[in-house]
This record gives sequence, C-alpha cells and structure tokens, in this order.
Amino acid sequence: MPIEIEPVSTTRAWGLALELAREHRLSGYDATYLELAVRMQLPLAPLDQALGAAARAEGLDVLASA
Repeated sequence: MPIEIEPVSTTRAWGLALELAREHRLSGYDATYLELAVRMQLPLAPLDQALGAAARAEGLDVLASA
C-alpha cells in the first residue's frame, strides 16, 4: 500500500484527537486513528470495542466485529 502523508497541522489534528479521547474515553493513540478517520470520512477496522463504539458514535462505518 502506498504511504500518504496528511498535511494537516498537528495543532488541528491533536486538538480534535484530544477532544475525541476525552469524549469517548480513548487512549491518545486510538483517538488519533479516530480523528484521521473522522476527518477523511473513512471506515475503521478496530480490534477493540471502545474504538469501534467511538467510530460508530462519530458516524463512521466499522469494518470489524468490535
């Protein structure tokens, strides 16, 4: 798979990621994946229930059974 670097500012991305982490009680690590998926309107394939629930709450498609 090709690697693509997202040019969004770290301040913008981290601001929303921290907000999502607090709102959904996620780790910063999981919240950064959620933030990117929300911003790009992409589905997630999480392996844990908390991230899957957060993705669904944010209106994303979830590709795994989490």
